[in-house]
Amino acid sequence: MRVRSRATASTAVAMALSLTLVFPASAAIWDPPDTTGPLDVRWVNVKPLTNDRLRLTFGFWAGFRKSALAGDPQEGFRVRFYLPNFNYITYGYTTKKDGQLRFRQGDFGSSTCCFVSRLTRLGPRTFTTTFLPWWIRTGEDENRGIRYSARTRLCRMQCFTDHTRTSVVA
Repeated sequence: MRVRSRATASTAVAMALSLTLVFPASAAIWDPPDTTGPLDVRWVNVKPLTNDRLRLTFGFWAGFRKSALAGDPQEGFRVRFYLPNFNYITYGYTTKKDGQLRFRQGDFGSSTCCFVSRLTRLGPRTFTTTFLPWWIRTGEDENRGIRYSARTRLCRMQCFTDHTRTSVVA
């Protein structure tokens, strides 16, 4: 019986190692419950996928309201990307069109603006989307080494803002 459990443990370790070698690492940002209001970020994850796409997944603490995501570019959920090869900062943000939540990203104000992907709701307070970043579409940069952080903002009678720390797409 003991030999079988060692074999099972060895198999599990081997599978975990092979998955680590096959799939790129994901660097999630965890954020404490530090802001009042409906957009207190719990975590953000940007994970590289095949074909140069990125998967953005994010969640909120209790008190979240979906309607707060559909603001203008200065409100809602916003991701800041830093492209180190060009010392360049770019953004993506949530928006709502035709009743659907979407993530809009691009080099705003230029010919590489703007690309939109649909947000999928994974749970009551969790969303995800997969997108091809504009810097890949134009051949400007690669995904590895891109730094990112998130910010939420909602202003009604007063403004509620939450910022996360920075992480790196590995």
